[in-house]
Amino acid sequence: HNALIQTHASENKDEVKLVREIIGINNVEYLHKVGLTGRDVILAHCIWIDDYEMEILYRTKTNVAHCPSANMKLGSGIARVPEMLERGINVTIGADGAPCNNNLDVFTEMRHASLIQKARLTDPEVLPADKVLRMATVNGAKALGISDIGSIRKGSKADLVLISLKDINVNPFTRLHDPYSVIVYSAKASNVRYTIVNGKIVVAGGRPKINLYNLIEKVCDVASKLAEEIFDEN
Repeated sequence: HNALIQTHASENKDEVKLVREIIGINNVEYLHKVGLTGRDVILAHCIWIDDYEMEILYRTKTNVAHCPSANMKLGSGIARVPEMLERGINVTIGADGAPCNNNLDVFTEMRHASLIQKARLTDPEVLPADKVLRMATVNGAKALGISDIGSIRKGSKADLVLISLKDINVNPFTRLHDPYSVIVYSAKASNVRYTIVNGKIVVAGGRPKINLYNLIEKVCDVASKLAEEIFDEN
């Protein structure tokens, strides 16, 4: 049905151990065995995979969503992202679920994705800012199988995020500074002034075009009711 499949794989050691005990093989091997690999599949995490599993991901063109903040918060481990990219695996940036992250912010994820690899490999040049930004944009579009988003070029949809270069946290910014580095290491969601989706402005002057406060109130009301139902059931 041309539907995308997204699931988690090899997020923590206990999960990998359990799969081996029950099935006898590793996670990615099993997913491949049952047909859950390929260019229409996105596997979140892929932290505890071996070289053979990495080769499966490459050969099947399976996509990987790297979720650095959630991996750190849960103490899951650090995915071998530079090694996966070197093999030709399409790795994009994810945030996992809200309970596992608490801050679904692509700027934070890009920064963390780069910094934890530098610490892991004790190499300040590994996974540079331009490569991380590409993971979040071009690679993300590729993982979704959508060819006309993810980059600014003729024929692509006008999906744009404009950030202010007047805010203190992104300054000083001169022709000597690398714009990729500013976006990945300095910028925050609060620096966003305009967001354009398929040519339509949805955020202007740093404010969403919808009534955000009304939406938050409704969401909190629904969340409270659901929490009460769950609490009563238990």
